[in-house]
Amino acid sequence: MLTLAEFNQNSADLTAQITGYLDRFLGDAGIAPASIETVFLTGGTSLIRSLRSEFVQRFGGEKLRDGGEFTSVGDGLALSAPLFFAGLY
Repeated sequence: MLTLAEFNQNSADLTAQITGYLDRFLGDAGIAPASIETVFLTGGTSLIRSLRSEFVQRFGGEKLRDGGEFTSVGDGLALSAPLFFAGLY
C-alpha cells in the first residue's frame, strides 16, 4: 500500500508533464488563465490530488468543474468512432 506522499512522489513526473503541456498551450495560444471562465476536468487522472491542486493554482477552485471521471473517456471514444471507422456505420 502506498501512502499519499509516496503516490505524489511517484506521480510527480506525470503531474509536471501535464501542467507543462497546459502552460505551453496557454502561452502559445496567448490565453491568460484569468480569462478562462470554466475548466472541466474529467478522466481518472483528474482525481489525482496534486494535479488538481495545480489546476486550482492556475485557475482558482471556483472555476473547476468535473464529472464522469471513469466513463467520459470511453464515452467520447464511442461517440467519435464513426469519425474514424465510417465504413462500419
